[in-house]
Amino acid sequence: MSYVLRNLLGDLRYGARTLGKSRGFTMIVILIFAVSIGANTAIFSVIDAVFLRTMPYYEPSGLVEVSEGAATRSVPAGDFLDWENQAQSVQDLSATDVLQQYTFTGAAAPDQLWGTAVSANFFRLLGVRTLLGRTFLPGEMQSAVLSNHCWRTHFSNDPNILGRSFMLGDKQFTVIGVMPPEFYFGTDVTDLWIPLALTPKDTSNHAEGSLSVFGRLRKGTTRAHAEAEIQTIQSRVAKGFGKVGQARRATVSSLNGPTLGDFRLAIQSLAGAVVFTLLIGCANVANMYLVRAAERQREMSIRSALGAGRLRMVQQLLTESCIVSILGGGAGLLLAVGGLRSILAAVPGSAVSSLGTLNRASINLPVLGFTFVLSLITGVVVGALPAWKASRLDLVQSLKEGARGTGVSVRRIETQSVLVVVEIALSLILLVGAGLMVESFHRLATVPLGFDPDHVLTLQLPASSYDFRKVTEPSIFYKTVLDRIGAIPSVEAVGMTNDSPLSPLATHLAVALSGVSWAGSSTPVHVDFQDVSSGYFLAMGMRLLQGRYFTADDNNGGPPVAIINNAMANRYWSKENPVGQSLYGNVTIVGVIGDTVQGSLAKKAEPMIYRPFDQQPITAAAIDFVIRTEGDPLRIVPAVRTAVWDISPSQAIVQVRTMNDAIADSVWRPRFTATMLAILALVDLFLTAAGLYGVISHIISKRSREIGIRMALGAQRRDVACMVIGDSLKLSVIGIALGLVGSLATTRLLAGILFSIRPEDPATLIGAILVLTAAAMGASCIPVRRATRVDPVVALRYE
Repeated sequence: MSYVLRNLLGDLRYGARTLGKSRGFTMIVILIFAVSIGANTAIFSVIDAVFLRTMPYYEPSGLVEVSEGAATRSVPAGDFLDWENQAQSVQDLSATDVLQQYTFTGAAAPDQLWGTAVSANFFRLLGVRTLLGRTFLPGEMQSAVLSNHCWRTHFSNDPNILGRSFMLGDKQFTVIGVMPPEFYFGTDVTDLWIPLALTPKDTSNHAEGSLSVFGRLRKGTTRAHAEAEIQTIQSRVAKGFGKVGQARRATVSSLNGPTLGDFRLAIQSLAGAVVFTLLIGCANVANMYLVRAAERQREMSIRSALGAGRLRMVQQLLTESCIVSILGGGAGLLLAVGGLRSILAAVPGSAVSSLGTLNRASINLPVLGFTFVLSLITGVVVGALPAWKASRLDLVQSLKEGARGTGVSVRRIETQSVLVVVEIALSLILLVGAGLMVESFHRLATVPLGFDPDHVLTLQLPASSYDFRKVTEPSIFYKTVLDRIGAIPSVEAVGMTNDSPLSPLATHLAVALSGVSWAGSSTPVHVDFQDVSSGYFLAMGMRLLQGRYFTADDNNGGPPVAIINNAMANRYWSKENPVGQSLYGNVTIVGVIGDTVQGSLAKKAEPMIYRPFDQQPITAAAIDFVIRTEGDPLRIVPAVRTAVWDISPSQAIVQVRTMNDAIADSVWRPRFTATMLAILALVDLFLTAAGLYGVISHIISKRSREIGIRMALGAQRRDVACMVIGDSLKLSVIGIALGLVGSLATTRLLAGILFSIRPEDPATLIGAILVLTAAAMGASCIPVRRATRVDPVVALRYE
């Protein structure tokens, strides 16, 4: 063992001295390793935080969700209490109510918070502790536990927060605890938790459900056994109510982590891209080591002649490559820190909070271990081929080549060429993938909006503090706010709506269209609708195609009217004028508006009905305001807040942003993926061009005698240039041909996250080939120039 250790230490010292003598070579290899390993480390830190880490609970594998019904999965309070009292296989059953909006007062300004009512044992079930204070006690009411985000943003990290009171709507709550920053539950951003209060009416309810129920499997119990027990309880309860055979099916499922949606696809795409970067970097460094092995051929031959065994030489060369790869991995950690910051900066803050543990992504101990192992494996993989080649030296031939300096090791050049071909193929695949993502994002970002987003401010007024049984109160309030904002200088138009243009929640309305049949049936059709004020269309900059806008006469005393969009007009009245037609009985169409995006830029315009607010009761949970200004819309924000709070000092004002910012937030995922892939593609293109340059330069250096003879026999510079460029083109064509096969697979894989791009669309593929070919030709320019300047006399004399 001591003998092996002494050899290893000796190899480390010798390798360090050898690399120190070739500082240029060493620095270039370290840089390539740093870029390749650093990119993988940054992405792995995200994968570790989002996919690999367990949920921040005690023994999360034992946590289950107990639900019933296939659609809503919600549980009535009566059923939950029966399970809690009778179930033996699931312990510590706890319930959470639906996430609700609350108007928050008691801090610097009124705001909207998202809160959930939970059972007293909720946090005990999860096995989590508070950062400050405690959690709920049985029977405790009017207390609140804050999320760490809420504590930081609404209470400025106040260390004396415990015992502080605030208002949620018309109820007062006292802070008893603050959760740590890594705690989350579910996919929604929850600001606070309050005790779940079940009334006698709730406890006797076995029909309508609103609760989500969670528990922990008892040791030695399976989910199937627990599900059978819960179903037995359900059947017994149904029998007691005389509803034998009507018991809803109960299910026991594992507690899932956050639903990442297409962000999962984005991270998977980036993970594949950084693996390609690592492979290209490895091929590049392997090529450099092959060139270096050629330069050290005489040294290896002498060592072999002096008795060094094949295994000993392989160990020495692998030690050298591992030294450089570990140094490159260390430098890559520095790049990974910046890369991780860039990734997190590219994700909006609200999205980071909704992506579970993404905000915990960091260069931690597992990531450091990953980087070290990756560096070690990379060093072994890169050094294996040159070491294997060096250990198979023909001493006589090697010493002859070393003496003459004229021979060209055909096998070595072929190996280098194969590695360059692999680099080109991988680079083309990544270029195509990045090009598709960039093109998809560009098409998404240039979708016709149907309105003018410039100089438009949007904000939302939650209506959670209003009692909608008194319909006139919110109507008067919102109308007064509308008038006050309209009176602010520099405001050109202002409108309000129950659904903002990019809201993911579309409201559907079943309407009967007089004289129109849908698919040959008289069944009412489902059409999206928006309630809007008369100034909404002007504030949004929407184009009127036919008829008129809403006016002040379209009030409760006037005849019912509506405006439809062009998509609805084309679908149902393509051969006649829709203005004057009737909707669901007595509602008259008075205008046609151009189509606008609704919910998502990726969706096509669907039929839409606009109704005047003055003719509808306001029952929305929040009202969106759109304000068109003369200049920068953010300048009027203080005046807007003053106008609202002069009327209602406790009114929350949320989601204050420009319309352009709202559009940018709606496309952050494709923008994030396209940007990251484009950066990696450019890095890989540079590495590929550098690899091709290295191989062509090595070929020229080994063929200098041949080039000198050719020129002595009358070959012109253009002939030599064509020869060198031909070598470069040959490698490029083979690599591109192989890359085409992989590119077809890439387009299929990305088809699920692309917008308006067909996998067979050749434009991006052709563009990637042209870019790669241009890079290959550019990489050949310097070697070509050197080859054409070979002096035949000097070359022959040197040889």
